[in-house]
Amino acid sequence: MLVKLYPFAWAGTCTIGYEPLCGSQLCSVSGNWHIAWNVPMNGLKWLTLGYYIPVFVAPLIYGSWKFTIYHLIVGPLAARISTDNINEWPAVWCLLSIGMFLIAIKTPLRQILYVKHWWLWDSEEVASNIDSDESEEVLTSPVPLAVQSTLDKN
Repeated sequence: MLVKLYPFAWAGTCTIGYEPLCGSQLCSVSGNWHIAWNVPMNGLKWLTLGYYIPVFVAPLIYGSWKFTIYHLIVGPLAARISTDNINEWPAVWCLLSIGMFLIAIKTPLRQILYVKHWWLWDSEEVASNIDSDESEEVLTSPVPLAVQSTLDKN
């Protein structure tokens, strides 16, 4: 993303109204219901893959497909639906992400998003780790045991 900020003469400029954050001059403006940013960027399109690959593709590869789908729906898709200002999408997505992660971490949705089997994993080893009493205790214990014993002494 930082490379897109440098004004390479040979790269041209971003297409205003087509790329999020793209603008002719650097400024923040009022969006429909949140802040929108106008950022002059160069026209290197392939650099956006440097964001989408680690955020969406890598989690799919290591098995977090449920959370990736959840993230796509309540993140960029919800931002796109909630405002028609393309420069406001990143700010809305950021705002929604706070609630998205809290809901995913502190509600029963966490168990739904938990993946137990994936085609790249050694299923028997993963299943034995998930089903063991020790792993369940670690997942459900609100305070690590070493810290809890220290707290009990005080």
